Amino acid sequence: MGKFFSLCRNECMKLIRKKGTMAMAIILLVAVLGAAGLTKWSMSLYEEEIDWKGQIQADIESQEANIESEEESIYKYKLAEEKIQIAQYQLEEGIKPIQPGTFWGFMKDSEMLFSFILLFAIIIASGIMASEFSSGTIKLLTIRPVSRGKILWSKYVTTIVMSFSFMVLLIILSALAGILFFPYEGAQSFIVSQGDVVAVSPIVTIAQSYAYSFVSVIIFITIAFMISVIFRSNAMAVGITMFTLFTAPAAIMFFMKYDWVKYILFTHSDFSQYLSGYLTIPENEPVFSIIVIALYVIVFNVITYFTFTKRDIAV
Repeated sequence: MGKFFSLCRNECMKLIRKKGTMAMAIILLVAVLGAAGLTKWSMSLYEEEIDWKGQIQADIESQEANIESEEESIYKYKLAEEKIQIAQYQLEEGIKPIQPGTFWGFMKDSEMLFSFILLFAIIIASGIMASEFSSGTIKLLTIRPVSRGKILWSKYVTTIVMSFSFMVLLIILSALAGILFFPYEGAQSFIVSQGDVVAVSPIVTIAQSYAYSFVSVIIFITIAFMISVIFRSNAMAVGITMFTLFTAPAAIMFFMKYDWVKYILFTHSDFSQYLSGYLTIPENEPVFSIIVIALYVIVFNVITYFTFTKRDIAV
């Protein structure tokens, strides 16, 4: 196990030293500053005070419409009920939701930049193995007194760790931009626990949103990593994975009339749907999605493992 962690540490250091990694960090910084500037500018266009009570009432009506639908799942019904309960509590207590143009509002809005994390993860996963083949250094790795499996998994784990690090960097940069550009207003988020509305720090709900979104990162890391090992091509891994990322939602909608569509990975890849309540398939539940995702990830990793360990290393 010590050798494995040593391999992971070495792989992380190799990635950190690459110019491409620094370029990703700079792109993320520019994206956050751009988002902050755009938010600041858009808020300056609105002089009227936001009718937050009207917004909450409209949200209640929307959630009530969900409850009245006969096709909603048990989970979606429960989620809608909880959102109504929280909204009614805010109205009764006169508690504003998190407002745009504030520190917490920007922190919440910056979650939209998560697509950069997904893109960086795909690029890293596609290149971390393929670059070893293209440069010929893969033979130097395999002659070490370390199994091929450990070499493979160290790179896979490193990709996940680096992607997680970029996510943390996004949160830190967003917080710094929020402090610099927006006023700080005390805010609360709410959850329903054992039937009661409980106030929590906005950090809790923001962290939950990022955690749910990171599930899709792991999925596409696994896909890109598998393709890069099979074809030994960085460009092919990036191309196929990005093509899948953008076309999968349309394909899912096309096959929505079939019952077996719920077993397709990309029906579950956007795990944040269980926070928003806009489920791809109304009958889906988080536990079922986790099981489907786990099975696909295991199968893809098994394919990757046997492809790398059983095939002759040729460059």
